[in-house]
Amino acid sequence: MTEFKRYWKFVGVFLLFAAIVLAIVSSLTGLKITLPVFAIFSKYIEAKYFAFFSTNFTDELVLLLFIAGLMLIVFCGNKKDVDREIIRGRAMFRAVLYNSFVLIFSILFFYGQGFFAIMVFNLFSTLLIYLLVLFLLQRNEQVKDNDAENEELH
Repeated sequence: MTEFKRYWKFVGVFLLFAAIVLAIVSSLTGLKITLPVFAIFSKYIEAKYFAFFSTNFTDELVLLLFIAGLMLIVFCGNKKDVDREIIRGRAMFRAVLYNSFVLIFSILFFYGQGFFAIMVFNLFSTLLIYLLVLFLLQRNEQVKDNDAENEELH
């Protein structure tokens, strides 16, 4: 598995922190970063195809920083991964499975703006779930290794 070098994890943590700070600041102050953008399709009042226009880019910037930060954290190698391929594979399988259940539940019980909010959350939820499951699996492996070492000593 190709991974980024370990030092990129620090860049990922920085980007994630920047996304969280920007999201909080923009929510509390109404910060707007207006930029000209190119859109393949956009529909607010009227539909636009292959058009340039200015828009508030703050939400998009927060999402880009958040996803880029999570990706760097997820895809950076660890110093002491012994069975990392197996553990990472299990974690990714479980993350996709759990996220699919969340989506099924959301399709059945959320509508309108609530469903739209969940779809935005879904942009990065698989990565978040993966990190959580990977942490739990790695911790479980460390506990097993420590128990095995303790039994050998006694």
